[in-house]
Amino acid sequence: MKASYYKNILNSKFLYYQLCNPEFTEYSLLTSRGAKMPRGDKEALLAFKIPILSLPEQKAIASVLSSLDDKIDLLHRQNKTLEAMAETLFRQWFVEEAEEDWEETELKRLCKVITKGTTPTSLDRSFVESGINFIKVNCIDKNGGYLLNKFNFIDEETHFSVLKRSILEEGDILYSIAGTIGRAISVTKDILPANVNQALAIIRVDRNIINPLFVKYSLRDKDITFNLHSKIVHAVQPNLSLGEIGGTLLPVPDQKVLEKLNSVIVPIDSKIKSNKVQIRTIEKIRDTLLPKLMCGDARIGIN
Repeated sequence: MKASYYKNILNSKFLYYQLCNPEFTEYSLLTSRGAKMPRGDKEALLAFKIPILSLPEQKAIASVLSSLDDKIDLLHRQNKTLEAMAETLFRQWFVEEAEEDWEETELKRLCKVITKGTTPTSLDRSFVESGINFIKVNCIDKNGGYLLNKFNFIDEETHFSVLKRSILEEGDILYSIAGTIGRAISVTKDILPANVNQALAIIRVDRNIINPLFVKYSLRDKDITFNLHSKIVHAVQPNLSLGEIGGTLLPVPDQKVLEKLNSVIVPIDSKIKSNKVQIRTIEKIRDTLLPKLMCGDARIGIN
């Protein structure tokens, strides 16, 4: 049949969202072939039945879901600009314009705690379907955002007993130290309670000494990153010790210079965090709506 025929019965964006539907994703995984390198079964995929709604309703559904995706994309692009601005200003003020009389201080002297987590299964504990958030390196994207769909979960007893050393607090900095090394992210209130595995260092800055943001942006600076990467041990997978992180030297400016951080970079970082919360909220709305709209459990009124 001609392509024009299908255009009269199926909206391309509606089809796209049908293929994003978890029902189709699960079906494609169940019907895939191959053990070492699974691949989709073409005949099985073509046999997947898609419920066809009226064309106006398809367009309305696609419009709603697209508007959510567009908002998510806009917030991501805004954050990318804000993060570049904050990192540029930080480097200018605290690296390029650093004074010779600034005292170089080991990171551990600015912190209350530098530690890491443990994998529950190594302690004969299992992950659960829902509960306390458990964060691994793959839960943090390259732009320093959380990927909620990658989170695992542990129960409260595991969290508060065998993994109590790695219970996260708001304002902690997570720094990846195994596999993908060098991703730094702040722990925000909306992901708590939470815990981590051994591939993430927990850096708890002493706020009586310095703002945690100074440490986070220092760890993201290219010079510090280069220095830490030179100390990576290449074993089964690349890893960086807590001792190397704690021994990292940071040039700490006087309070007058640090005010630039509080007056300019803190508001930028707060906006970034706010945008990330919005992104996660919109993603939850989209991911909740999508399967319901695709199967007809939720309907959109057509004028």
